[in-house]
Amino acid sequence: MKVVSRITSFLLVTVLILSLFSVLMNNENTPSTGSLSGTFNPSDSVEIIIENDSDFIDQGWIGNGTELDPFVLQNQALGVPGDYGYIQIHDTTSHFVIRNCQLLLMDVTFYDVSNGRIEDCIFTNSSIYLDSSLDCVIIDNEFSSSAYWDETVWLLRTSGCEIRENQFTNGFTGISLHESNDTIIDGNRFTNQVHGGISGEPVNTTLVNNVFVGTGYRMEFWVPRIDDNPPTILNNTVNGKELGIFFSLVDVEIDGTQYGQIILGNCNETKIVGGTFINCGSGVQVISSTNCTIDSISISDCSWHGITAERSPRIRIVDCHINNCDENGIFISQCPFYTIENCTLEDNLSGIQPHIYSNNGTIVDCTIRRNKPPDSEYFAIIAGIYLSNNATAIGNTIVENNVGIYIYGANCLVVDNIITHNGYGIYIGGAYSGYGERPYSNWIYGNEIGWNDRGNAYDGIWRSNMWDDNVSIGNAWSDYYGIGYYQIARDAIDHFPRLLPEGGIPLFYIHIGVAIPSSIAIVVLVVALKRRIKISLSESI
Repeated sequence: MKVVSRITSFLLVTVLILSLFSVLMNNENTPSTGSLSGTFNPSDSVEIIIENDSDFIDQGWIGNGTELDPFVLQNQALGVPGDYGYIQIHDTTSHFVIRNCQLLLMDVTFYDVSNGRIEDCIFTNSSIYLDSSLDCVIIDNEFSSSAYWDETVWLLRTSGCEIRENQFTNGFTGISLHESNDTIIDGNRFTNQVHGGISGEPVNTTLVNNVFVGTGYRMEFWVPRIDDNPPTILNNTVNGKELGIFFSLVDVEIDGTQYGQIILGNCNETKIVGGTFINCGSGVQVISSTNCTIDSISISDCSWHGITAERSPRIRIVDCHINNCDENGIFISQCPFYTIENCTLEDNLSGIQPHIYSNNGTIVDCTIRRNKPPDSEYFAIIAGIYLSNNATAIGNTIVENNVGIYIYGANCLVVDNIITHNGYGIYIGGAYSGYGERPYSNWIYGNEIGWNDRGNAYDGIWRSNMWDDNVSIGNAWSDYYGIGYYQIARDAIDHFPRLLPEGGIPLFYIHIGVAIPSSIAIVVLVVALKRRIKISLSESI
């Protein structure tokens, strides 16, 4: 028995020694972080800096930097919770690969490099920045949970780069292109990217075989060199329908029912008719176009704006229905002389927002309701309708919004609207004064304004704005008693107010109806008390 025990002990010790030797040999052959020949400790933050070709050798990357035998960093778990790390590679010409790594809270930056490659990696809350680089490839990786406002893959001043067969899930923006050329974006899948699976300028870009689910493309700017170097766009889908990106069309009508998302760039007299766009980032975008029309479309559940129009004068949006978008139902910026007519916007964060330099607009016969933050207790200047300089709002029904109409411009006309059961009914205050928009000389009359929780009206300027037509017509107010003027603030006065009935009965009469019986009851009680006192006194005598 002693002999067997000794033999067993000897075998166990031998196995342990061999296992330890195997682990040490594996650590010698597997690169790590910083000095890659050491043992990687997952509790350490990661800081890898490659400043020239020889640094790959000095830091223990395997390979010799040629196309057939590139420098390789592989099989690593890089990054720790709560602490950002980074890999910075710049000023190199060798071929190199980051392969089969798991990256958490890591920023990977290639600057002024060529022939870099990232493949078969898993990125969580991590980003890739390619700047001034050539012929780099990002292929067959998984990206998830990019940080708020972060682009997962950012290309700036690159040429000849390829992004193929990657998965982008639950992020902010998947791929962002800026001043880059000859980019191939092929066979990627984008799911639930808040501001778009791809954004930026697709100059001479090949955009093929990509799938967008719960997101879409986001066009940020139009640059003339897109016309000179147009993209190749083929076989991309948004929620199972074709992605429709159109450049430089003139006098064309587009059947919107064929597409999962539509983008117009540098188009003139182009019309989009019909279509349903659901959960696609932004349903329709119009960029740097003139005299375009969006007619009879339905948009819902977008993670950005329902309709986005930028630098597009004289845009017309008619007979559209937009609901449940996370930002604005309609957002227009630098779009003077816009028209929004007979549209319904409901349950978005805000309804219609004309942003900077979107002046001389008309909003008519629209229904704007329940556009407000999800937390009903939270108050901010988030409105059903915003009005900038020289805007007109006529005949709209504006109910149950955080703010009914917010006026931040001058010379606006607000007439014949129903504005009820909002937080504020009409709110006048400054927002973009740096862009020449100040809320003075606005005319507000003929409206029905009532039962707005925080106040029927607020005038932060309290002079210069006119709350009647200066002749005989003011507004109908739910809290007006039928006597005298209606005062909004100091010199902000409606000189011709009217009673706004509740249930067909003016508030004044409701209060009179309550007050008279109450007064009679008080008189009767007082008389009865006096009689009792007299009786008590006579009995005591």
